[in-house]
Amino acid sequence: MFLNSSVIFSRNKLIRYDIIVLITSIMLEFVAFAQEFLGKFAFLPGSTLGLARPQSLTGSYLHYPIILVLLGFILIQCYASEKRIIYGIFGIISFVMCILSFSRSAAFILLGGLCVLILTGIYKVIKTKRIKLKNFYMSLMFIAIVLAFFYCNQNSIYVARIFSALNANSEGNTQRIVIWQNAITLFKNTNIFIGSYTGMFTNSTANFGGQSTVAESGLLQQLLNFGLLGALLYYLLFIRIKRNINKNHVWLKVALIASILESFIYQSIEVLPFMAILCILPLTSDYLNDARNRKRRRIKIVWR
Repeated sequence: MFLNSSVIFSRNKLIRYDIIVLITSIMLEFVAFAQEFLGKFAFLPGSTLGLARPQSLTGSYLHYPIILVLLGFILIQCYASEKRIIYGIFGIISFVMCILSFSRSAAFILLGGLCVLILTGIYKVIKTKRIKLKNFYMSLMFIAIVLAFFYCNQNSIYVARIFSALNANSEGNTQRIVIWQNAITLFKNTNIFIGSYTGMFTNSTANFGGQSTVAESGLLQQLLNFGLLGALLYYLLFIRIKRNINKNHVWLKVALIASILESFIYQSIEVLPFMAILCILPLTSDYLNDARNRKRRRIKIVWR
């Protein structure tokens, strides 16, 4: 995380992040759609819960949607930067597939990111006391579309699944809340500065034959394992990543912020591809910025 948020590699400008993300998204979406609606690819590893929740090529129905939603944000940013409609189309498809996967974690990142985007826009208007009518009308249209979607589909099982995240008694939430309460109690009775349960609250230890448990929260996991000091240093790395994303690449920034917030209620920091995508956001931003500069240079050469 430190290297990828602090060092810009000269060879990075040769890596086509846009094409890589696009192809990866298409592959994940194709396999997931075939699993969920056509009953195909059921032999792939990872439980599908009766094909109701696809795992696609990731090996886990929990990992697939939170990976795809980040790829969707990157594609939308590629569309905003390069103005290629194919990125916008598959970015929206990625978001739709996340909703269809019944994943509340992915929905949290998606809706949380959109809320951060709206709040950021409001803050800029208040700060500058200026408003771009085009952006204002587009924002209003976007909000209207989202509200209309939820209103027209309020009886849909997909929408009900998303809103069930707000119900403490819904499936999965009851157990999760109990785990959070136990984790907080343990944290209060331990060394709050450096932690006392290093290696015990993680999925990784069990993979090597040891015994471990989960905190169902990335923040609580870090607090129990490494205390306040370790958790603070860990999340400072996320802030470091944010500072190295181009200020104009707002979709990448909101994806990172929403992912940080989501890690408070889900142990997503142990999902390796999810973390890897977050780590390369600055490199992706650098590539998109350089691609835009190359385009400008080509335009100048043509006009000369």
